[in-house]
Amino acid sequence: MKKKATIDRAIPKGYEINQYDEYIHITHKWFGSKTLIALITVISLAFPLALFLGGSDAIKIKSELMILAIKILLSATLLASIYYAIATFVNKTHIFVSKKAIEIKQQPLPWFGNKRIETKQIKQLFTKASQDTSSSSGAKSYYVNILTHEHQEVYLLSGFNNRDAALYIEQEIEKYLGIENVKVDGEV
Repeated sequence: MKKKATIDRAIPKGYEINQYDEYIHITHKWFGSKTLIALITVISLAFPLALFLGGSDAIKIKSELMILAIKILLSATLLASIYYAIATFVNKTHIFVSKKAIEIKQQPLPWFGNKRIETKQIKQLFTKASQDTSSSSGAKSYYVNILTHEHQEVYLLSGFNNRDAALYIEQEIEKYLGIENVKVDGEV
């Protein structure tokens, strides 16, 4: 593996880093443009659901089973969207890095991605990009990954819209753990 030139990156907007004797704590607030999108989704789902639940005469469907299926689908989607919207208002991603482990926690509302990885498994950290298939603008998402000593790739954090934010997280963890920044195939 080839050593990579290291650029000291500035802390991205919405992130905070605190260093303590035994660990570092990186925090990311979820509140942002995704919150606005979530609110628009909730509002756009609430209107048709209200029409269905209210038994509007504007909607003519003959099958009772079809009406029930649509009500359940819209209700479930609306509830999931409300939960997501609330999560983007209040949640933070907490990254705790000690000499023993990296721990990821999404709080205060439960969310996917909580994990703990022992640092003795880590050979290298690296960032990968992925084309966002749901976007017509060609937007990319970035992922911070771990390469283990067994040459397995393990994703650590996902969903970065900003390349610099993902690279900043990679840099800070490597710096704290004393991992030399080495080029990994497929990284940005």
